[in-house]
Amino acid sequence: MNWPSIVCPHNPSLFRTFTGLTVVVRVPHSAQAAEAAAQLLESGNELLCVIVESGSPFDEIDLPADLQSIPLAVMTPALGKFRHLVRSISRLRDFNLRVYLPTHNPQNIAGLRILSSLGIHTCVVLGNGPKDWEALTDLMTYAVLGRLLTLLWNLSSLSPRTMIPMPT
Repeated sequence: MNWPSIVCPHNPSLFRTFTGLTVVVRVPHSAQAAEAAAQLLESGNELLCVIVESGSPFDEIDLPADLQSIPLAVMTPALGKFRHLVRSISRLRDFNLRVYLPTHNPQNIAGLRILSSLGIHTCVVLGNGPKDWEALTDLMTYAVLGRLLTLLWNLSSLSPRTMIPMPT
């Protein structure tokens, strides 16, 4: 029987109470993510991801290079200023990263669209209250088309012989 993933706070003492499980670790700051991941792995468990629960906009969250190999789920209230993110977009693509934004305002939906169009994985957080279903439908369509375009781009970089095996 496969046990489900466990979600818990960064607590090395807690990690040692179970072994061989897939665990999601929650931290309040990205600066704690590498240490949390290392301590979890040392305890004999498997890391699914580290959730960074930040109260700051995404453009203010520091993601140092040592986090590139760690699966990260960054939960943030807003994208922030795009002009601050522009400098690090190509670097962010190298991360195993998923950015979660709530849909309580139109700026976040636009932010999700921008990030996903730049190749950064995003997730919508649906809260309580009314939803702009038209904007969310557009965002979902945009996400599907973005993946299709990425697939086509990747296929176009292959030679015809690589794409379709030819009998010899």
